[in-house]
Amino acid sequence: MSIEFLVVYFGKDKSVIEECIDQTAKITKIPRDEVMDIVSDRAGKRLGTLPIEVVVLIIEHLPVQDLLKLCETSRAFDRYCKDNRIWKILLKRDFGAKGGDNAKEQYILYSQMLQISCGSGFTGFVRSGKVYMWGRNDKGQSGFRKRENHLVPTHLPIKEKVVQISCEYLISGAITENGKLYMWGENTNGTLIHSKQNKIFTPFIVPVTGKVIQVSCGKDHVGVVTENGKLYMWGDNNSGQIGNGYAGGTQLTPTLVRFKEKVSQVSCGFATTGVVTKSGKLYMWGDNQFGALAIGSLGGLMTMPDHVAIDGKVVQVSSGVSHSGAVTRDGKLYMWGDNQRGQLGDGTAIGKSIPTLISSINGVVQVSCGDYHTGAVTKEGKLYMWGSNMFGKLGVRKGIVASVIPMHVPIPGGVEQVSCGLHNTGVVSKDKKVYMWGSGFHGQIGNGAVTNSSTPVFIDV
Repeated sequence: MSIEFLVVYFGKDKSVIEECIDQTAKITKIPRDEVMDIVSDRAGKRLGTLPIEVVVLIIEHLPVQDLLKLCETSRAFDRYCKDNRIWKILLKRDFGAKGGDNAKEQYILYSQMLQISCGSGFTGFVRSGKVYMWGRNDKGQSGFRKRENHLVPTHLPIKEKVVQISCEYLISGAITENGKLYMWGENTNGTLIHSKQNKIFTPFIVPVTGKVIQVSCGKDHVGVVTENGKLYMWGDNNSGQIGNGYAGGTQLTPTLVRFKEKVSQVSCGFATTGVVTKSGKLYMWGDNQFGALAIGSLGGLMTMPDHVAIDGKVVQVSSGVSHSGAVTRDGKLYMWGDNQRGQLGDGTAIGKSIPTLISSINGVVQVSCGDYHTGAVTKEGKLYMWGSNMFGKLGVRKGIVASVIPMHVPIPGGVEQVSCGLHNTGVVSKDKKVYMWGSGFHGQIGNGAVTNSSTPVFIDV
């Protein structure tokens, strides 16, 4: 990768170029003025290629979507995309995880995982391998032995480094660096694979075949993806949300869901399940009320994965209470399902039973569907919110009941991740700070109070 490439790509961001010049001069021992001359002349010949440490620095400033595009289209980037060392460095730096032979795939997956997750009155967050929980704990959903609520972020001891957390409704799941799955909370319909206990107040290991790399908790069902691209589901199956070919009963053990290709991500909603495969295909199944499965009709059940046609490769899906959203590799956002509060963001309050392009925002890298509200993050780090503003969960000024179009919510430093819970919202900024807003009745905002907030509040965690 030449200095010329650096200037062309980051020409408008002088701070990035300055930082890279400093690092290049330090590593190569070439005087900074000479490196500056090379940049100014766009020659790049004296250096040939940038040191690997500088390449890592450059990659740090690239959104995952841009990084993937460069890996596919840029010859200058190609050799680095194939260098497993770089991805190992990035994994350790950003997630505290050890990279294996497929460090690139690991990094991409971890980048798409939520490090903050909002459930029903409680919140979970992962920083440097440690789990912090706050809010409601009457069902053990925050993982502490005492049933009392926690009004500020509190460390939840887990013996291994954690890389991802999922909090939904009254249950929580966490994935460790070594691929183990820990779960805790309410055990309705066997969601915790612990038939003799209704509530589990401390994290315990759930046995799953293979190394788990992602978990998604729904209302009463759970899905995990393993390192070899397998999908396992368990819990309530009254709407066919397990995907095993029939509806009814409870699945008390992890059940393999048959796919002809490898799975990269799963998202469990109220009674629906969405999956993205490594080839970029989207599949949905479960309860089709409000058109939540995007099959072009309302009502009925799907008990097996059903392919949903979307223009472009899908990289992420989010299933909410009765609506869903998907992001494509080229940054387009599609929404479908219930739209009573404008949660689809298409400018109407009319539900959609097929994927609908939300053309008002571009360059989307992540979407999160909650209870009648939605949040999305763009590659520039902008946060957009829409749908119901009950309890102030959109993070906009008071007096707005709902918004049928995406509204920009400014966050200092820009946003990296968003999570929409039942009645609150949380984000992680690009500088790894946490902001929360919405309902605070159970202390789920984490600022020591039990009051609502209609604007983002910085949380010290």
